[in-house]
Amino acid sequence: MTDQGASAASSQSGLAERIIAASRQDNEELLREALKEEGGIAAVNKRNSAGSTALHYAAEFGAFGCLCTLLNVQGIALETRDTMHRETALMRCVKSQRLNAELRLRCLAALIHAGASAEVRDGSNRLAEELLPAEESEARSLLQQARLAKRLGAGDIVDDDDDDDDDDESASSDDE
Repeated sequence: MTDQGASAASSQSGLAERIIAASRQDNEELLREALKEEGGIAAVNKRNSAGSTALHYAAEFGAFGCLCTLLNVQGIALETRDTMHRETALMRCVKSQRLNAELRLRCLAALIHAGASAEVRDGSNRLAEELLPAEESEARSLLQQARLAKRLGAGDIVDDDDDDDDDDESASSDDE
C-alpha cells in the first residue's frame, strides 16, 4: 500500500470512529458534520473492533436523533450483525437496558419503518420480541405486526372492496 493509500485508509477509519462516537453520544451535529466530509457516507457502515456500526450504537443507546439521521443515509446497512453476539441494530435496541419503554418503542418504530427486519434471530436463535421485557406489550405488538406484514406481503392482503366494484360494473352494464 502506498503512503497515500495508507493515509486515506487511516482517515476513513478515523471518520468511521467519529461517526460511531457521535451516534453513541447522540451528537447529531457532530454526526452530520462527519457525514458531510469526503467519505462520510461510505464510512457510515464501517465496523469498530467489536464489529458494531454507528447504527448499532444509536439503537442501543437510544440516540433517537442520530438514529433517524443514520436511517436517512442512502445505503445504510440495516441488517449488519455485530461480531460478538450476531445482533442487528434492532436486536441491540430490544436488548438495551439503557432505554425506557417509550424510547425503545420510538427507536423500534423508526428502524422498522426504515425496513429493518423483525424476523431476524440473534446468535442464540431468539427473535427480538422474545427478548423484550414482559411489560413492554406495545413494542412486542409492533414487532409482531412487522413480522406478520412481512410474511403477508403487499400482494397477499385481501381487499374486501373488490366485490363492490363488481356490483358497480354489473349495475352499469344492466342499465345499458
